Amino acid sequence: MSRRSTKLQSAETAIFAEYPEIPGVEFLSRTHVVDNFDAHMHDYFTFGVTLEGSEHFWCRGAEHVATLGDLALLNPYDVHEGGPGPEGCWSYSTIYARAEVLEAAQDELFKRSHRTPQFSTVVVNDPPVAIAVGALQAKMYRADSALERQSSVLSLLGVLVARYSSVTAVPRKVQLEPLAVRKVRDFIHSNYADNVSLEDLSECSGLSPFHLLRTFRRAIGMPPHAYLRQIRVERAKQLLAVGTPISEAAAAAGFVDQSHLNRFFKRILGMTPGAYAAATRSKAI
Repeated sequence: MSRRSTKLQSAETAIFAEYPEIPGVEFLSRTHVVDNFDAHMHDYFTFGVTLEGSEHFWCRGAEHVATLGDLALLNPYDVHEGGPGPEGCWSYSTIYARAEVLEAAQDELFKRSHRTPQFSTVVVNDPPVAIAVGALQAKMYRADSALERQSSVLSLLGVLVARYSSVTAVPRKVQLEPLAVRKVRDFIHSNYADNVSLEDLSECSGLSPFHLLRTFRRAIGMPPHAYLRQIRVERAKQLLAVGTPISEAAAAAGFVDQSHLNRFFKRILGMTPGAYAAATRSKAI
């Protein structure tokens, strides 16, 4: 589809949802997004459709453009960053799914147990599937039963797996990374709330600071400070999901204050901590 050239302007909104009967799947819709997002990654699959404007982003070492109606298909641990195109803003709807959910779908479709599906193409144009992805969150809200929600989600994920996935016998794991990188990751996961320094990471890895920065970025796709920020945001998200006040979650996750958490939570997850906390408090039953 051709890219719009008109400037899109309106108030930004973000709607997040998850349902207890569909564990491992989350939904996020954002409209009129004007901000860029930092380099980050998720430990789940991301399926997003552009509903307005266009998104320009880097992923897997290349630049990609998702225009109106395009689908972006990201694997777990795909580092990506970007923002709106020349229109100045864009709107999108996204499904986040844990690997085990797609593995189950793949097993049903192809009888390939214990294999992780992978999506080799980052952006695809498939209007019927794009429409289904874009409409799913509203469909979930209107559904009158858990069974309807489960059927809608799993059927659509099955279509995505059947049309666009390949199979890898060995999902990306920590064991495949250099030992020094594993040590740094372990240190960050154990000390994310502290004032971690490059000297700390150099000492635990046995690498010089310059060598560490090059090695870590080559293996992970982002520098250590960005990875630390990612882990802090994920920890804050976990705390918010169980009802921890935002200020307490910020402190426990290692952020300077609540505003510091607000800034990076939105730049990585696409919503404010307050919006996420409110959504988790009002889960469908």
